[in-house]
Parts: sequence; C-alpha cells; structure tokens
Amino acid sequence: MSYLSDFLEGGHSLLVTVNQTVKKITESGIQFDAIAFCGVSGSLIAPSVSIILSKPLLLVRKPNISSHSVSYLEGHGRKPTTSYIIIDDFIASGGTIYYITEIIAEKIEAACVGIFLYNHIDLSLYPIRETSINVPVFSIWKDGAEMEAALNSNKVCQST
Repeated sequence: MSYLSDFLEGGHSLLVTVNQTVKKITESGIQFDAIAFCGVSGSLIAPSVSIILSKPLLLVRKPNISSHSVSYLEGHGRKPTTSYIIIDDFIASGGTIYYITEIIAEKIEAACVGIFLYNHIDLSLYPIRETSINVPVFSIWKDGAEMEAALNSNKVCQST
C-alpha cells in the first residue's frame, strides 16, 4: 500500500493499520501524554489510535491551508502535555516532522519522544533533513512484504 486512496476506502486496511500502530506504540514502551499529527496522512490513523490509547490529539495545521481556525496548533489546552509522539505515513525529506516539532515548541513546552510511521518505505532512499530532534523512529511494519500480507489477508480484525 503506497497511496492514501487505499486507506480512504476504509474497512480492513484502515483497521489493520490502526491496530498494528497501537501494537507497535504499546510494545515500544515509550511514555507520552499526547499524539501529534499533521495533514490528511496523519488524520487517517491518529484519531483512532488516540481513542484506543486514551491520549489527546495535537493537530498541527500546515501553512497556507484554509481553515476556520487561525491557530496552527489545536488540542493543547485541556490537559498538560509534556511529551508526545508523532504519527505519520512516512518520512521523505523530514519536513513535516520538523514542522510539527517547531509549531508545538512555539506553543507549549513538550518534547517529541517518538515517531511512528504506518506506511512502509525504504528510508535509505530518502535523505532526511537534519533537525535538532533526536528520537526513535518506528515503522509499524518490518518490511513491505509484511505490510502487504497483513493488509491483503482476509482475517477478521479486532481491536487490541
């Protein structure tokens, strides 16, 4: 699976990916207060993971995207947040990850403690922009073959 349109069909692929993301986050042992995401790619998975893990969301808006809100960061006022993870599809240049951490740093004192990627991609093919952030990055799949097998299986999925 390489394109967001596959997830927009919903159903099996989306449920498998949400469950696998929750499993990987739980297995990582990382302690965090919130889940940050940006754009459509993050919005497909992060809200469901947030509900399952009972963690608040930090929505970071991309610049020049029309919205009813004037804020580039939403969701940071109800509970104190000192640490967060980022959920995204993959890292190409690192620009989105860098942007998320910069916007959050402008608004609240919270540290990114991990990044979870739900779309397997060979990271060696993409030069990642150097940033001041040094956190563990997890792919929820071991490789593309594992991802394809899980998403194409006909097993009934249940929440973890």
